[in-house]
Amino acid sequence: MNKRQRLPERRASDTFEIRHGNFTYTITTSVDAEGQLGELFIDSDKSGTELSVMMHDAAIAVSLALQHGCPPEDLAQAFERNETGVPAGLLGLALDRAIALTEGEE
Repeated sequence: MNKRQRLPERRASDTFEIRHGNFTYTITTSVDAEGQLGELFIDSDKSGTELSVMMHDAAIAVSLALQHGCPPEDLAQAFERNETGVPAGLLGLALDRAIALTEGEE
């Protein structure tokens, strides 16, 4: 198992919003010292709801996987996608957008 690579205390980040279902989510991503995606935060406009808590916890799990060396593209592809390859859920959408931002595609 890879040792966790903690992020620097001060790091570059991007924040964006995604509307999914009846909710608006604020996504914040941070990068490690080499500019690789290393952290994902998800906050809902309906904080305190069960869905909001699940998304927050899922983002922590993704962040830990990234910090243990899992490539973000592998994580993104692991989440369910529709027949055209578009992520079916919020976490997949957030990761795709975060990867694009990190790679300078947006």
